[in-house]
Amino acid sequence: MFVSAAKHFGPDLLAVVLTGMGDDGRRGVRTVKECGGNVIAESEETAVIFGMPQQAIRAGAVDAVLPLPAIAPAIQAGFSEADVSGAEGSE
Repeated sequence: MFVSAAKHFGPDLLAVVLTGMGDDGRRGVRTVKECGGNVIAESEETAVIFGMPQQAIRAGAVDAVLPLPAIAPAIQAGFSEADVSGAEGSE
């Protein structure tokens, strides 16, 4: 899904990786970044299963790592990488 969305929306895409098992989102978040989009990953402190967010972070394709309660406000505020630079856990 992230690959298709990245190719269609390019820099207008904001992908969010939430709690989950596995690494199936790794390729997708890389493509999002290659196409100019932004990626938020849920932090370990709030993820029930940190596998998917952790793999996205390890891929080096995450602009911000935020606890679940901070993700929606970041999106509502018009998230951009500059908005969260210096935020705890941001890549």
